Parts: sequence; structure tokens; C-alpha cells
Amino acid sequence: MQNRRDIIGSILLIFLGIGVVIESIRLRIGTLLMPQAGFFPFLGGLVLIGLSIVLLLRGWLGRGKSSQQPPEAFGEFRRPVILVVSMSVYVAVLETLGYVLPTIAIAAITLRVLKLKSWKVIS
Repeated sequence: MQNRRDIIGSILLIFLGIGVVIESIRLRIGTLLMPQAGFFPFLGGLVLIGLSIVLLLRGWLGRGKSSQQPPEAFGEFRRPVILVVSMSVYVAVLETLGYVLPTIAIAAITLRVLKLKSWKVIS
């Protein structure tokens, strides 16, 4: 069974990777010993194309992960929003409060939001 979402997504990512490779060539790649501005974007574009081809083949051959239920339209928003807001607050208060306290707070929030640790273990 073909996975249509994987096929469409991988084709879009292949085109994105081709665009990155083309633009990185315009920046000049250089050599391995003397890389220039386009060297790492070029490598990144090639990796993106390669991984997208693997995803395309898996989707085409039907070896991708399929579930019994259709996925939700957008998934869960709550946890990513909490992380983005907490990171924004972290950046805003970092200079005022210093490094230690905001970093401890953002680490605790991140561990809890990602469900890696409970509040009992964190505190």
C-alpha cells in the first residue's frame, strides 16, 4: 500500500534540496580543504535530497509506518506553544536575570513539557 503523504512530502523536499544545491553553487562551493560560503549548504542540500529519495522509495513501496486511524489534522498545539513561549521568555529575561536561574527554569519546563520527567523529580 502506497503512502501518499510520504510520496508528496518527499517530492516537495527533493525540490527544496535541489533549490538549496543550486543556490549554494551560486555562492561557490570551494574545495574540501578550502570551503567557501556554499560548501555546507551544498552538503545539506545533498543530504536532504538523499533522505527524501529514501522516504519516496519507502512511501512508494508501502514500507512506511501506517496507522489504523487517520491522523488529526494538525496534531497537538499545546506543548509546542508552551515551548516557544517559554523560550521567548527565556531570551527576554536572560540578560536581566543572568544565566543560571533562567536556564534552570527553561530546562525544567522543557523536561516537563516533553514528558521526560515529572515535577516531583524536577523539583
